[in-house]
Amino acid sequence: MNEEIVISGMGIYSALGLGLQNNFFQLSQSRDALSSLEFLDTIYQNEYPFGEIKKSTSELKSDLGISTEKNFY
Repeated sequence: MNEEIVISGMGIYSALGLGLQNNFFQLSQSRDALSSLEFLDTIYQNEYPFGEIKKSTSELKSDLGISTEKNFY
């Protein structure tokens, strides 16, 4: 099966924030985005700092314009 892949833009959503400009600014200010976990559950959560986006799945979907309805393909 040959499918075309089209990249129509680029962006980033990280523990530093949403968008390329915001992430670049946070990095230029030497902001540290590592912290304890709030949403992810792992046996390592008390062992290491993580770069977690501090939002629930529904909040992330809303920020990214993704439907919150359960659509399975």
